[in-house]
Amino acid sequence: VAATGAATDPDPGETVTLAWTATLNGATIATGTGPSFAFAPLDAGTYAVAVTATDASGAASTDTRSVTVVAR
Repeated sequence: VAATGAATDPDPGETVTLAWTATLNGATIATGTGPSFAFAPLDAGTYAVAVTATDASGAASTDTRSVTVVAR
């Protein structure tokens, strides 16, 4: 599973970092940082993929999406 993200800050010159987390049934499967993220699902199920954008002042916002993986 692969995802990309981007964020901007309204304050001039503030940098924004992205941190990713993939979970299955509340257990963390993978983490990462940067504009892109990928992980290999362990099992079929519905994974939550969250990205948190944090600026240099510590303000943060998180967006979470569900990804359903089916067995072949």
